[in-house]
Amino acid sequence: MSSSVRSIGHVNPSQFRSAFIQLEPKFNGCEQQDAQEFLSYVVNDLHDELNKPRSRSRPTTMEPKSAQEAWSIYRNRYDDSKLIDIFVGQYASVIKCSYCGNESTCWDPFWDLPLPVPRNRNRIDIDECIAEFTSAEILDGNEQPFCSRCKQHRRSTKRLSIVRSPKILVIHLKKFSNNGYKLSSDVNVNQQIRIDNGSSTMATYELYGCVCHHGYLSRSGHYTAYCQYDQQRWYHCDDQKVRDCSNSFSMATLKDAYVLFYRQQQQ
Repeated sequence: MSSSVRSIGHVNPSQFRSAFIQLEPKFNGCEQQDAQEFLSYVVNDLHDELNKPRSRSRPTTMEPKSAQEAWSIYRNRYDDSKLIDIFVGQYASVIKCSYCGNESTCWDPFWDLPLPVPRNRNRIDIDECIAEFTSAEILDGNEQPFCSRCKQHRRSTKRLSIVRSPKILVIHLKKFSNNGYKLSSDVNVNQQIRIDNGSSTMATYELYGCVCHHGYLSRSGHYTAYCQYDQQRWYHCDDQKVRDCSNSFSMATLKDAYVLFYRQQQQ
């Protein structure tokens, strides 16, 4: 891709698309694609392009005992790129046996946060979606995990928590049901959000970009975007039309938000 796109400071969209569909031909043509899926392909392809191969020790088979150890294993296992430094965070998943109280923890990297959007709610705040993401989930029936202390599958609770905050936080609002229909709930987007990452100070993020989906089905409708330039002016992007909307822009404008981009603020 780097040989096809050589602009400095900006990228020509037509050149970028031409280079991208050489790598991902499924996105060629006029059929509408999912914006979040497209973003994940772009980020993964850029990550592969920017990899810096380096000598590394033999991969360990031992389970990490801390978030830092898990992060070191992850960085050692994969080639290095600026994309990891910018976009990748880490969350902890704690499973607790409801019978004996035994806990097991694993740590995993994430490129974006897929936030659940509750059904049958006319309007919900994005902070509630974040709280829902980190709330306890009951694992029962066929989902019962194996408890190492009880030596059998047990009813358990699972809770996620963010332990490493990325510089750029990408939030994906899960607005579509399994059948492709869009949930009716509107999400109140906040200009600033705070994420508890387990440190003494919470990570503060400022919104600087948003992709909106207009319509009722995942494979139809229309996408637009709002982008902040120079941390001051807001621009509305609708196909080939780009206009300065700073005077009329507000968080209420983003009622159709689908993918959000937040920049971590310096403490």
